[in-house]
Order: sequence, then structure tokens, then C-alpha cells
Amino acid sequence: MENRKVPTINESNLIYLILGILLLTVGSLIQTINLNIGLIVTEYLLILLPVIVFLRDNKYSIRGVLRLNFVSINQLIFVFFIIIFSYPIAVFLNFIVSTIIGIFTDATNTGVPIPTSFNDFLVSLFVIGVTPGICEEVLFRGLMLNSYEKLGKRKAIIITSILFGLFHFNLFNFIGPVFLGIILGIVYFKADSIVASMWGHFVNNSFSLAISYFAMQKIEDLEDIVINNPEINQSKETIITIIVLFIISIISAFMLRTLLVHFPEKIDKTNNNDQYEQIENEVPEDALEIEKINWAPVGIVILIFIFVNGMFLLIQ
Repeated sequence: MENRKVPTINESNLIYLILGILLLTVGSLIQTINLNIGLIVTEYLLILLPVIVFLRDNKYSIRGVLRLNFVSINQLIFVFFIIIFSYPIAVFLNFIVSTIIGIFTDATNTGVPIPTSFNDFLVSLFVIGVTPGICEEVLFRGLMLNSYEKLGKRKAIIITSILFGLFHFNLFNFIGPVFLGIILGIVYFKADSIVASMWGHFVNNSFSLAISYFAMQKIEDLEDIVINNPEINQSKETIITIIVLFIISIISAFMLRTLLVHFPEKIDKTNNNDQYEQIENEVPEDALEIEKINWAPVGIVILIFIFVNGMFLLIQ
């Protein structure tokens, strides 16, 4: 039996729902016992393994669906700086959402615990950097983005990025991952390889972790500054923060656009053009008949997202 080409959107949606439920039930339970072990079990056994088993059992080409293609050093360097300049924008977007939520409630985002020692930092680098970079990319940029590609690359990137944000089940950390998903999707198609998006995901998480870790090392100095200076009005502090982040985001957006435009894409030897065309909104020629999409699994995940965050805000 020949390997089938690409999973259907409905297959991907169903897997997305099942894995989301596993994440919130089994994954959350294990993480309450031991966070690091729980995260590893969640990523490798509850996210990565089911996707690989599904592809194998249904005769899909794992290498083909995931686009496990070679990437050049030059491409990896570009991805690194693309993510570095994307990060301030994601932070700005998350901060805006947190500020708006703060108007209506005192709830705050707990986030992942910051490592307090260098050994803990190295462990966290693997758990928070390497692991999601592999497992979550296989699910979202590998399985789901390829399934949705029949709708057109642009639509596929936007839809799967929103689903990626929902999968975090955290209102405070929703818009940032959506933006990151869009960047990773663009990089994935430009490099024609999941290796590029895996590397980008790793860089993003590791960069965030490193900033948090080294900032924590200077926390005493920051406390002294706060104690020895007059108290700043919280509203003014928020406005100043928004202005600073906005300016940094504008500069980052300019650099990001430049890097994406000049990204060293894979050479298409079958075409007279030196590079693949920019991401188009058109439907691929080999997808003349698009399946009737069952949005019920996605709808259920959205309802779960609303319920989980609603309960979190109510109990704060």
C-alpha cells in the first residue's frame, strides 16, 4: 500500500482535540506532582508520540508530512535573528492583553517557575527549550500546518497559529504564541523544513528563559532601586512600559520584515526563478476539492479554553 500524501484537516482537528484534553487532564496531573517530569511526559508521550503513531499507522510518510528536509547554516542564522526580533513584539502583545485583563481583575499570570541555579537553568533549557521545540512543532507546523495547507498557505498559517495559541490554555499567554506561530509558519514554508521552525521555537523559549533567569540574578539590585526611589504611580508605570515596548516593537518589526524578505529560501531547480515564490493565498493545484471541514473539535477546544480561563479569573 502506498503512503498517503497528507492527513486531512478533520484528522488533524480530531487529534488536536484529543491531545488538548490529554494535556489538561493527564498532563496537568503529572505536572502537579513534578513539573519537569510532567512537562517531559506531556510533550513526548502525550503530544509527540500520538502524532508519530497516527502518521505511521495510517501509512503517511513521516518524513514527507513533517518536511524533515536539510537546512543550511545561513538559514539557521536568519531564523535565530528573526526570532530575536520577534520576541519583543510578542512580549508587547502579551503585555497589552495582560494590561486590559488587569482593568477587570487582579489575576496575574503565574507562568513557569524561573530557575534559581545554573544547574536548574540547564535542566529548564532542555525541558522548556528543546522539548517543546521538537514536540509542539511536530504537531502544529508538521501535522496541522500541512493538513491546512490545502486552504492556501496564508490561511493555513493564520488558522494553525490561532490553534497554537489556544493550545496553551492561558489567556495571558495567548496572543504572543499566536504571533510566534505565524512567524514559525512563515519560516517553515520559506525553508521548506520543520527543522527551521523547531530551531526557531527553541531559540524563542530559550531566549525567554535566559532573560528571566539572568534578571532573577539581579533581583536584589532591582529591589534596592525600588526601595531607594520614590514610589511610581502604577498607571504611569504601565503607560511608560507600553510606550517603551511599542518603540522597541516598531524597530523590531522593521528588522523582522527585512530578515523575512531576504530569507535564503530553498532553491527551486525546476523553476527559472532562484527562489520559491512568496507565500501566496491561493489554493494548491492538487487540492481541487477541499474536504468539508468539521469544526466541532476546534469549537470544543475554544469552549474549554474559555472555561479554563474563566474559572481561573473567578477564583483569583
